[in-house]
Amino acid sequence: MELSQLYFNYENIFIISYLFIISILSLFVSINVDKLYTFSKHFGIKIFKLAFLFFSVAFFSQGLIYLLNIWIIPTYFSNLSNLFILNLFINGLELLFIYTIILSGFYIIYSLIWKRIHIAPNYLVNLKIIIIHIIAICIALISLFNQKISFNLLFLSQIILFLYGIIICFDKYKNRKQTKKFTFIQLYFIALIMMLVGWIFNYLDGFIRIIYPIFPLYTKFLTICIFCIFLYGVVKTTKNF
Repeated sequence: MELSQLYFNYENIFIISYLFIISILSLFVSINVDKLYTFSKHFGIKIFKLAFLFFSVAFFSQGLIYLLNIWIIPTYFSNLSNLFILNLFINGLELLFIYTIILSGFYIIYSLIWKRIHIAPNYLVNLKIIIIHIIAICIALISLFNQKISFNLLFLSQIILFLYGIIICFDKYKNRKQTKKFTFIQLYFIALIMMLVGWIFNYLDGFIRIIYPIFPLYTKFLTICIFCIFLYGVVKTTKNF
């Protein structure tokens, strides 16, 4: 069996396909949300668009990492004694993944509470947003020295964020639950709950897969469903304009 066949098996193909599918779904959500922003000029919608743009970049960068590690490097660079530049590039992608995946969670919550914390007319000069970017950069940089600590900070920060987002979103969901008319906040609330479950499942993945090997498959399927729900909600809302 060739080295490329050894690394590029069905499981790895599935993982890479999954990562790029999520990246594409996120990009489609961001593009459709941009249409909503064009109609409404709502600042919260603009933040929501950025959140899914960060998601798209995060999953795309992780897909590239897998592609490089399990196929491109073993197939085309296995005979090289010095892979410094490639390893540096992969480390850069890992930093980009952690940075953007953290920001995506922060920006989704920010889209819900921006009226409470928004101070400056331009979000780029908002001190609190700058602090969020600094936190994301710090967690990403920690991964260079201690991946376990960075891993825990990444998952715990997202779990806390989405739990907070669900609490905030619940009041809006409760107020509109009785209406028969479709409202995006209803899907938003359901998707946030699923995202929280998804982050918890991903956090526990390393432990559960030992006794239940196909558990990661359910986690990935759940993640795809979450992003499909967001895309459906955004497309349906866009049609109503």
